[in-house]
Amino acid sequence: MKTRQKGGENTFDLFLFSRACKKARTERKMNQYQAADAVGVSQSMYSNFESGGRKPSKESLSKICEFYGFDPSDFFVLKQHVSAIGEKIVEVRDARNYSDTQMRRYLGLSSNVYQSLLFLGKSRVDVIARVCETLQIPVSDDYFLSDDSVRREEDRENK
Repeated sequence: MKTRQKGGENTFDLFLFSRACKKARTERKMNQYQAADAVGVSQSMYSNFESGGRKPSKESLSKICEFYGFDPSDFFVLKQHVSAIGEKIVEVRDARNYSDTQMRRYLGLSSNVYQSLLFLGKSRVDVIARVCETLQIPVSDDYFLSDDSVRREEDRENK
């Protein structure tokens, strides 16, 4: 789900959306069946939204945002905010015509790890190394958290 807004192309942040839905639902002391019924979707579909396994349609996004009082624009981020490794993931995903779910499975990642890599570029060093190997791209310090980059640089200096 992409939109054009002032400042460039935006992309839907499924990770942020799924966390917000779960938080809002639990704060209201509702179970997934109750929340799904309130927004007019099946429980399994709602569960997929909360787990980050499925993007909502525009209609579902609108209903969920209205129900919880969310601003839909809060879930769209400028494409320039996609992490360095996220850009590579998107590039390969688009070249293969994969959905996010297909790409995530191809990489062997959970929904949360996939979304975290895509938007934040954050994950354990071994996960990033495995993703780079699968995508056949060189490992770059741009793909690691700043703490990891600092530690890796210190390790190189100590050798």
